[in-house]
Amino acid sequence: SAANASLLIWTHHLLGTEWSPDNSSVTVQAGVVWGSLYLEAQERGRYVQGGWCPSVGAVGGFTLGGGYGPFSKTFGSGADNLLAATVVLASGEVVTASSTSHPDLFWALRGGGGGTFGVV
Repeated sequence: SAANASLLIWTHHLLGTEWSPDNSSVTVQAGVVWGSLYLEAQERGRYVQGGWCPSVGAVGGFTLGGGYGPFSKTFGSGADNLLAATVVLASGEVVTASSTSHPDLFWALRGGGGGTFGVV
């Protein structure tokens, strides 16, 4: 997003989260930062694998960059904990990438950098 002639998409207001019924996983929109997600997890008696800085984006700023944090040795990286991602491709197609659907894209998203392969 800082490269010459690049496009910046402001996701600051995409703040939705949706927890699974048993609170074992959470769907996070692109604007959610770790500080707010940590608070939600704490309210549910859960832990989410994040980084040190509460103002960093949970998706693009952390997870798509690999997601190394203070407890990575114990719980794996943030990218290791990614289950799926909804991505808008350059063609405009919206796909869900996971280990079984678009697995090459899913592999690339898990540490390949935010915004490199589409809008997540």
